[in-house]
Amino acid sequence: MDKRFTMIKLFALVIALVACTVASAQTFTQRVQQSRAGQGKVSISHSTEIDKLVNGTWQAATPAKTSTTKPQQPTKTTTPTKPVEVATTPVTSNTQESTPTKIYHVQGYRVQVFAGSSSRNDKLTAERMKERLTVELPGEDIYAEFRQPRWTCRVGNYRTYEEAHEMLVRLREQGYNQATIIKGRIEVRM
Repeated sequence: MDKRFTMIKLFALVIALVACTVASAQTFTQRVQQSRAGQGKVSISHSTEIDKLVNGTWQAATPAKTSTTKPQQPTKTTTPTKPVEVATTPVTSNTQESTPTKIYHVQGYRVQVFAGSSSRNDKLTAERMKERLTVELPGEDIYAEFRQPRWTCRVGNYRTYEEAHEMLVRLREQGYNQATIIKGRIEVRM
């Protein structure tokens, strides 16, 4: 009886290890789309660019900033994100025509350097802060926008918390002591 119990435990352990290996080999979207008893069915249709973003194979444009994508909690229903077409001019060559760039809105992080009220003075403060940061941080995306109920000024589109934290440290070294990391929707260009 004791040998049989040991064999059952060993068999259960092997099954558990195989299940973990199979589960870790699946991508995030594959796990979300799995059928589960008593739950609704999820189907996801998106482009290969979105698949790379969601499943963590996307690489940042700058080689210094590497990121690991942490999958979010699966939701019951998903709708594909539709890209916004924006015309941009290539910096490298004057002979090429402008090429379209797709902008995707995904979950990520920004660094907030100012949050005021809904007053006109705070609007002007946010806009001045944006102008100053544009000079101090060339190449970074900077946003001065009204987010109910206040004006904010935020820096960057960071996929990972670590990238946002690097910018937070840099901003605090420059004297922006009220800077803080905010999680929300960011823009990713492809």
